[in-house]
Amino acid sequence: MTTNQNADAEQERDSDSFSRSPLPGVDEARERFRSASALISSGDYEKALVELLWFYHHALQIDPAFRGVRLSYALEEWRRLGELYPPAQVEMLRTRDLAADAVLSGQGSWDTFNDLSALNEYMRASQHTLRVFKQLHQQQPDLADRCASLVLHDLIHADELALAAIYLPDPVEAMKNSVCMMMMCIERRQIHPPPGPSEYDAVLYIYAEEVGDSLRLFERTQSATEAEHALASTMALVEPATLRADFEKALQVTRAQASGSLVRSQ
Repeated sequence: MTTNQNADAEQERDSDSFSRSPLPGVDEARERFRSASALISSGDYEKALVELLWFYHHALQIDPAFRGVRLSYALEEWRRLGELYPPAQVEMLRTRDLAADAVLSGQGSWDTFNDLSALNEYMRASQHTLRVFKQLHQQQPDLADRCASLVLHDLIHADELALAAIYLPDPVEAMKNSVCMMMMCIERRQIHPPPGPSEYDAVLYIYAEEVGDSLRLFERTQSATEAEHALASTMALVEPATLRADFEKALQVTRAQASGSLVRSQ
C-alpha cells in the first residue's frame, strides 16, 4: 500500500457520489463509468477506453466528490483494460507523461502530481514518480514540499532516506500523529471490528503503514533501544486496549510485508 493509498481511507466516503442526490451531469458521469466496466466485460474495448478517458478528464468538473473514484476504481478499470487492449496502456502512459511535463514545466500543482503518482501506482512505476519528485526537490522546492506526503512511502522503501528525512524531520511526532488520526477516524466514522475483512481493518492497515514508514526512517538514524522506546510511547497513546492489540497486529503485518518488498527489490 503506497502513500497515494492514504487517500484510500477516504475512497468509500468519496464513492457516496454514486448514491447521493445528483448534481447536474452526475448521472451521466455515473453511467459512463458503469458503461466502461460493462464494455470491458463484453469485449468492446475501444468504446470502453473512450468512456474511461471521458470519466478521467471530466468527472471532477462535474463533481469534486468523484475524486476518490477517479483515482482508484476508474484507474483499476483502466489498468484492467490495458491488460486486454494495448492502446489503453499507451493512453495511460501518455496521460502520465503529460502530467509529468506539466509538473516539471511549472504548470502543474498538487493535484497534477497526485494524478501522476496515482497513474504510476497503477502502472507499477513508482520509480518514475520518485524521479519527478527529485527534480521538483531541486527546481520547485515549494511544490515539492506540498507533494512530499504523496511520495514519502516510496522514498523510504527505495532507501532514499536522506531525502525522506528532509520532509519528515520528526518521525516520532509523525508516528504519534498517525495513531491519533487513526483513532479520530474510527471514532468519527463509528466503525467497529466485525468478522472478516472490513473498513475497520482497512483503516488500521493504512495508519499502520504510516507508522511503519516513520519507524523505519527513525531506526536508520537512531539506536534500536531508542526506536523501541519511540514505538512503545506511540502505542501507549492507542486506546482502548482492544484497539491497541489490533493495531499492533496490523503493524506487524505491514512491517513484515515491507521487509519482504525490500528484500525482493534488492
